[in-house]
Amino acid sequence: MISVKQLSYLTVILIFSTGILYLPSITIRHAGNGGWLSPFISMMVGIMVLFIILFFHYQFTSKTLTEYLPLLVGKWGARLLGALYVLFFWSTGLLVVREMVGIVRITLLPKTPIVVICFMIALAIIYGAYCKMEAIARLIELIVLLLPVMVIALITGLAGAIHWGAFFPFIEAGWRGVIRGAFVPSSWFGEIIVLAYLLPIVSSHHRSFSILLFSLGITAGLLSIIVMLIIGVFGASEAARTPLATYELIRYVQFGSFLQHIDALFLFPWLMFMLVKGLLFFYVAMISFSQTIVLPSYQFTIIPLVFLSTVVSHWMFLDDATVSKFLEVVWPVYALFFEAAVPLLLLVLYFVRHRKIQTIRMSP
Repeated sequence: MISVKQLSYLTVILIFSTGILYLPSITIRHAGNGGWLSPFISMMVGIMVLFIILFFHYQFTSKTLTEYLPLLVGKWGARLLGALYVLFFWSTGLLVVREMVGIVRITLLPKTPIVVICFMIALAIIYGAYCKMEAIARLIELIVLLLPVMVIALITGLAGAIHWGAFFPFIEAGWRGVIRGAFVPSSWFGEIIVLAYLLPIVSSHHRSFSILLFSLGITAGLLSIIVMLIIGVFGASEAARTPLATYELIRYVQFGSFLQHIDALFLFPWLMFMLVKGLLFFYVAMISFSQTIVLPSYQFTIIPLVFLSTVVSHWMFLDDATVSKFLEVVWPVYALFFEAAVPLLLLVLYFVRHRKIQTIRMSP
């Protein structure tokens, strides 16, 4: 069992870890210097998804999304949707692994083949999956403390490099641009759909909605701060052309003349956050797969799914530019379909069926 507090930490890491990678430049490209407001609009999608999965959790206590699908769409519909969700969770984990590979290659192992780095990450994920969710939750409690340290260090280390004139004229792309810039980040906030598989193992649900809602607010605030720093240091036009703007921002951090080039200190917690996120999506994919085809344990699926992802990620994304384009064009539509559209349709279907049952019961 895990606690609501651990679940809230996981929510922050889930969105923030990869949200600061390619997301700032994509957001700024559409929203201009008002891009720092886009995360708060994107958060609305996360709130909607959170409400839906908590509603279903209270209706079908101790059941995961895959387990209560037959009660909503029937046996064969549940099999089809369950298989599609397995594909979605697995492909999301695959994408996180590929993003990690990009960071590792740029910063630490530039001459190492992609497939080698993929297999190294795969081994770490396999070990974490065998340790189960309780161990992952305890790890999250340890590493989440590094998150505020990173953000505070960025703010203090870049205070002298920020050009406040970059924020004027205020919201140069208009509110339409801010809303357009929120479209891609909304798919990151929608990733809390994975909580539909974790809520059944939470020890107590006291104030769970308010705590998780607060976590979404904190995450939106942290993303907004990162985007503000990027705009303040590089300017909106330059930031929009920099795919890994956050990493470039980290390289600017310095404390006087005695502490410079400390980007390696930021990379360790950042990679840990991304590893936890990838592990979480693979864990949920394994749970969903085992429940869809009724396996006695998800552990049978760990090695095949994880190693398959390393091969596919290497085949699909040959360079970082391909990853960035995929995240901007394909990913939002693909992700929001499973994160928001399908849960919303399931909610409508639940109320239609519930109303029909009530009508039948009331009829003479």
